[in-house]
Amino acid sequence: MTLIQALDEATGDGSTLKNVGVPELAFLGYRLGKEQIVMSKKDTNRPSLIIHKIIDEEKENRELEFCYLFSVASNQGVILPRSYEHFKAVA
Repeated sequence: MTLIQALDEATGDGSTLKNVGVPELAFLGYRLGKEQIVMSKKDTNRPSLIIHKIIDEEKENRELEFCYLFSVASNQGVILPRSYEHFKAVA
């Protein structure tokens, strides 16, 4: 399985995804972890999508079973229903 296939499987048709900003994550008690997977456009070699590990600050900095897909262009993201480690394994 490739990273693109894993993202496609996790997002499905997109009907259940909701845009979430980083400030909203912080309000909910989460923060972005330092680990990330950067996906770049081939023609520009600039980041376009970034998969972030999400950390729950209220539960001793524990990694969660979901992660955050951030779009650089829209400055928004969506919660993916798989852990960061799932995507890291196929990247």
